Amino acid sequence: MDRTRFLRTLGVLYGISFASIYVQVQSLYGPDGVEPVAAYLTRLANATPDASIPLQRFVSYPSLVWFHDALGLSPDLMMEFLCLLGGGAACLAAANILTLPEVFAAMWSCYLSLVLVGQSFLRGPWDLLLLEVGFLALFVAAPFDLATTFAPSAAILHAMRLVGVKLALMSSAAKITSACPTWLGLTALDFHYATQATPLPSSWFMHQLPPIVQRVTAAAGLWIEGPVALLLVSPIARHRVFAASLQLVLHAGIALTGNYGIFNLVASLVMVGIMSEAHAASPPSLSWLRWALTHASMYLSVFTAGYYMFEVVYEDTTPTSLRFAWSIGRTQTILGVVLRGVLATALLSFVVAVVGQLSHSVVAAGHDLLRCRLGCTIALGHLTFTTLIGSVLVLASLAQLASLDPTIELPVWARNTGILASRFNVASTYGLFHRTPGVAKIERHGREFAIVARPTLVFEGSDDDGATWRPLHFKHHPSSLFKSPALTVPHLPRLEWQLDVAAKGNYSQAPWLVHLADKFLKGSEQAKQLLDAAQDPFREAPPQRVRVQLYHYDFTRYNTSWARATPKAVVLTPAMNASQWWTRKLVKEYMPALDAANPSVASFLAAHGWEHQDEKKPACFNSSRPVLCHTLDQLHHVTASHLYMALVLGLVLVVLVPLFILETPKSAAARVQTLV
Repeated sequence: MDRTRFLRTLGVLYGISFASIYVQVQSLYGPDGVEPVAAYLTRLANATPDASIPLQRFVSYPSLVWFHDALGLSPDLMMEFLCLLGGGAACLAAANILTLPEVFAAMWSCYLSLVLVGQSFLRGPWDLLLLEVGFLALFVAAPFDLATTFAPSAAILHAMRLVGVKLALMSSAAKITSACPTWLGLTALDFHYATQATPLPSSWFMHQLPPIVQRVTAAAGLWIEGPVALLLVSPIARHRVFAASLQLVLHAGIALTGNYGIFNLVASLVMVGIMSEAHAASPPSLSWLRWALTHASMYLSVFTAGYYMFEVVYEDTTPTSLRFAWSIGRTQTILGVVLRGVLATALLSFVVAVVGQLSHSVVAAGHDLLRCRLGCTIALGHLTFTTLIGSVLVLASLAQLASLDPTIELPVWARNTGILASRFNVASTYGLFHRTPGVAKIERHGREFAIVARPTLVFEGSDDDGATWRPLHFKHHPSSLFKSPALTVPHLPRLEWQLDVAAKGNYSQAPWLVHLADKFLKGSEQAKQLLDAAQDPFREAPPQRVRVQLYHYDFTRYNTSWARATPKAVVLTPAMNASQWWTRKLVKEYMPALDAANPSVASFLAAHGWEHQDEKKPACFNSSRPVLCHTLDQLHHVTASHLYMALVLGLVLVVLVPLFILETPKSAAARVQTLV
């Protein structure tokens, strides 16, 4: 993949993300939203009384939303404006009109500004990954679109490579060192498809696979994220291509069986960039001895590691399953040795690449000056600057990788670099799926079994003083047993994700749940937009009381031998409704019934700055920029689904035609520049 296509694809992913957030701003952050951004800014301002003007607040908390008054907008409209501004920049990049560093700086700044004020709903690994890769893209993009003059810095490209290493290695290490029994026993996928926050219809079918297939798949995932991922730092390009190819397969599998927004797409983009090295050079043919030393030996080591990582489980001399073979202590010891090798190899290859590139550029600049030309000298200045930035980011990523083993001692300044980079969202740590949720234990015939028990919150309302309760169905959240999992990719429903997170704790850890329940009691229009209108039992009047119940959900099963052997599993039979996707069991009352006149609820909301306002001022009341404000306000009349689909369709059309059919001069000029 050349530099232009990488930047254009990243522009598409940015555009999808901005569109996804835009259609959720009012329901989540508006004056009538679940976590109003205006109240959050007030709390931040009160926490820093010395910062009295927006610029001072921006220095301590760098979000552009602070400047909403300067544009005559409310904070929520400012968030929408940033979504549109970032989305517009994304369209320019996706259409190959402008792929300048300034364009990607605009996208990154807008997205960072949204994340910093996004509170509970903008803290996912997909947000961190997009910010990290997006920041690197600032320095991948060529100034003035002169791709042949300004080559990408080797330091930046090594930092991009380390993003792929962190994604894989930190995830696999977290799964094992967390001592999660499902990963140690390779049973994680028996639960994963049903217990993920936003499953897809395909998740139900994957849940039906035989246990041995689930074990082998889980083992393959750990192997790809573990030993195979080590090849991403190999100085030999073919090793990196092999590793990146398998990472790409893994991310494709995750994306096809669950909704994680653009997370797997961004990760795949990084891996495709690494794979492109195979097309950047044509290495000379190797003798069989040299090939054996450089390639076969490395591949043999990786496959040997996979062989010793897992062991076959026998019952009466009959092989029945697989499991992880190493103890936690042994894994930590091996990880420490491997990490030291990874850090040394990555650092050495980084130094060699940077020194080689800078030396070549210095020589080229010297020849250029002798001819009284400044092109290579300017390029050298740009390369030096981006190399310094890339060096800091490489050091930060190496420090974050080193944190996997507490026995690795780094200089204080090196560790602080990783901490500061994480704080500014330019380098992050990852560890998705480190523990499998929704696992319950039951005993049958003197044996302990683990069963699927996906914790799921169900809001219920009553209009007859609690005599009868009727469920409130969210658009993309499992509640009805006969509704298939929502197919919303690449849109990421933020509320549904946080409902899944909240179900694993209690409502005191998620105060926005109380606020949401209060909004249902008040008949909030924004709250009603979060619900499936076709199944809303309170269309005419809001409920008098609202409570939240905790259920344990599981997918229904095909009538197979392994399904029948699974305790508590509901097997589909001809007598059952064939459209039943889920089964559930009531666990407890998660949040007690609330009513609109409850004074404790009012005081609780007031403590968070979420006071209910009976008379709401117009969105553009006293705005200093009425045209801009009214334009943003009028866009609210377009339904979220139509607007989002229009934005995504526009991005797809803008990209597909020129990207795969036409070849612009700029693309041809940039084709000689590979990404990684």
